[in-house]
Parts: sequence; structure tokens; C-alpha cells
Amino acid sequence: MARVVALLRGINVGGRHKVPMADLRAVVESIGLTEIQTYIQSGNVVATDPQECTTDSLRQLLETAIQDEFGFPVPVVMVSAGRFRDILADCPWPAVEDPRCVHAIFYPAAIPTPMLQQALDLVRSDDTDQVSADHDVVWLHTPAGLSTSRMAERLMRLTLPDGRRGTARNLRSLREITARL
Repeated sequence: MARVVALLRGINVGGRHKVPMADLRAVVESIGLTEIQTYIQSGNVVATDPQECTTDSLRQLLETAIQDEFGFPVPVVMVSAGRFRDILADCPWPAVEDPRCVHAIFYPAAIPTPMLQQALDLVRSDDTDQVSADHDVVWLHTPAGLSTSRMAERLMRLTLPDGRRGTARNLRSLREITARL
């Protein structure tokens, strides 16, 4: 049985797209996942997949079930437990003083290199932020905070060719999610 992490984008933020965690756990269970745990109200789910489906098929099932239950679309990035641990292990700034200033932006698919490079080139002059990119994860260190970062703003608006965007989690949240795996 495989453990998976579902990262929901844009729920319970600013009073929009309210999704109670108990209701979310019920929806996750309805698609066949078990041993479901949520972490904080922003849409972090850890669960067991007894059928060992692909992360893409689980993502599609969960997005459809959420749309059916709550009446609005919620983009989901689904990550296997092994991949999630590897991503955390690859954090370029694991010893930063404030883990809330380091974020991993998870994209639902590989980011085309030219697209990522173009986004990064537009904000490289911001010398206070640092960035490190993998094929589907971008690490961002924003010492002044995520909300004031031009680089974070640009990367969060980065839209993949299929229209999907990434979702960010700070290092503290990533560690808490990993502890539930």
C-alpha cells in the first residue's frame, strides 16, 4: 500500500473556497484512500492508496470528487510519499533560521525549461530572494517573506501549457506533512 500526499491549491484562503477538513477527509475516503490525515486548513492531505494507482489518476479522481462535493474546482498536486521525502531532502536551505521563509512550489507536471527560465529571468534582479529549480518543484528562499517577494509572485502565476499552476508550502509545513507519512 502506497502513501500519497495531496496538496490542494487555493482553499480556505481569504474566505473563498471553504472546505472543512472533516468534509475533505470524507471526499478523499470516497475515492478509495484510507488512513487519511489532514494538516492545517490549507489543504494538505496524507493518505494510503490500497490500490496503488498512479498519482495522476488519483489527482483526477480527487479533483472531480471535490468539484462534485463542493461545487467549485480545486487544483490538486498529488505526490508519492517517496517523491515527497526526496523533495524535502533536496531543500537547498534546510538550516535557514525561519522555515516559514523557505517554500517549495509544487507544479502538477514538469515545467518546460524555457518557460521557467523566462519567469526567472524577469525577476533575477531581486537580490534578496534565492531560487533553485527542479523539473516540477521550485524552491524559493524569501528572507523578507513570501507576500513581499516579486519572485514568488511571478512563480505562483506561472501557468503550465495545460493551464495548471503550482501550489506553495513552507518548509515548516513540509516537515509536518513528512512526519505524517
